[in-house]
Amino acid sequence: NVSDIAAMGGRPTAVVNAYWHNDEQEAAELLKGIKKACEVFGVQFSGGHTSISPVTRPGLAVAILGYARSLLSCHHIEPGQAICMISDLKGTWHRDKPYWATIGDQTPQQIRARWELLPQMAEQGLLKSAKDISNAGLIGTLLMMLELKQLGAVIDLNAIPRPEDCEDLARWIKAFQSYGFIITCDELSKQEITQQVSVHDLSCEQIGVVTKVPKLIMQDGESSYTLWDFAEQLLTGFSVEKERA
Repeated sequence: NVSDIAAMGGRPTAVVNAYWHNDEQEAAELLKGIKKACEVFGVQFSGGHTSISPVTRPGLAVAILGYARSLLSCHHIEPGQAICMISDLKGTWHRDKPYWATIGDQTPQQIRARWELLPQMAEQGLLKSAKDISNAGLIGTLLMMLELKQLGAVIDLNAIPRPEDCEDLARWIKAFQSYGFIITCDELSKQEITQQVSVHDLSCEQIGVVTKVPKLIMQDGESSYTLWDFAEQLLTGFSVEKERA
């Protein structure tokens, strides 16, 4: 949720939680973890709602509040913009799950500085749009960004940065990254963005370009194929064109 705010060029201020559980001890551990995360990220834990019952299925809902001085939005994506991936390649997989963890050995100061990067660069006018790489993975996240304005992209699979010991590209592009963002920017901004990101030991690489044609084209060496065509199928159903219709 903190990354959701950062991806809009914002800074988080407060969070509320509602959670359901069937075990009081485990629920207490969950609450302890939430409070610790708030302390690490410097976010006010403003309460919420708890429900514990022997027949309750565990669940968690979160709402977060933040502010932005220079808003990043997928409404700002235009053809010709570079598509870059910002991530921390020095992490570990969470067991056999599709979660790439990177903040375990970071101090609260280092963590906050990393999440401060996007709003800082947004205020400098370097970024046009951004979205955090979460459950949808790299490709799903990009599709959600492009769908809004019915745009497309050409992505170079060989340009996608990945951890040194990660031989499974499919697993990597489906990963939920604890620190990972897709951004779009003008070509002239790439060098400055890369320089600012590298100070925090993060990777920033261009992986593609936004196009007018509403298709996601994947390139692999000399071969290419259409992975998604918005003219044939929408992903979420949320798009400017549909709203106008």
